[in-house]
Amino acid sequence: MVDRLPLDRPFRPAKLRWRLVDARIEGPDSFGLPPDMVTTDGGGWWTAEFGEAPAMTPDEHMTLRAAALQLRGGRRIDVPFLEQRPTGGLVTAAPAGDELSFDDGVFIAPGLVTAEVESTVGLRADEMRIRVTSGAPLIGGDVFSLWRGPELGSELHALGAVTALGDDVWAVEIGPQMRQAYAPGTEINFNDPHCAMRLVDPDGGLWPEFDRGWNPRARLRFDEAVR
Repeated sequence: MVDRLPLDRPFRPAKLRWRLVDARIEGPDSFGLPPDMVTTDGGGWWTAEFGEAPAMTPDEHMTLRAAALQLRGGRRIDVPFLEQRPTGGLVTAAPAGDELSFDDGVFIAPGLVTAEVESTVGLRADEMRIRVTSGAPLIGGDVFSLWRGPELGSELHALGAVTALGDDVWAVEIGPQMRQAYAPGTEINFNDPHCAMRLVDPDGGLWPEFDRGWNPRARLRFDEAVR
């Protein structure tokens, strides 16, 4: 079962960087022209760097130590993307039963979206069609996740080109490529996207480092668990 990285301290970093990493092959320069370059990884994989994650209390120190032990050996964990959509944002509490909408179904934050896969999308696909059932329109740069199941966790994607086809259906380019196939009607998570990842900790950054003022900070890096 894939657990989720908690959203509270000490996992709320002062610095955060998500990026796609490509495996590339570059050819030699020829007659002063730029070298040829191809990618060999199916569109890259995600890496997330959490810088200066604060651990200010003894309980938070112990939380980091426990995480360092639990995540050893390549254990998967679903890491939250944390960024907010520009027209609204992640809602963590609200006075309604589903915590995302008022009783009449209207979203509390205008940027929230409910969406599903419109037509079958295959393994390694870099294009798909999405049906937005309610909420804000899609935007290039939007990030979403799809649930692969309790053993694999979530896969994360970003939108490139976005084209409205009408009837709430959108044609989109995505990156990276799909990690598996999905059937029509599969739920798409734009509001709280996650990515199944593994801890990469070559310098022991998850163990808190104390400065002269006895203020501890940790550094976390995760790489996508593609398989």
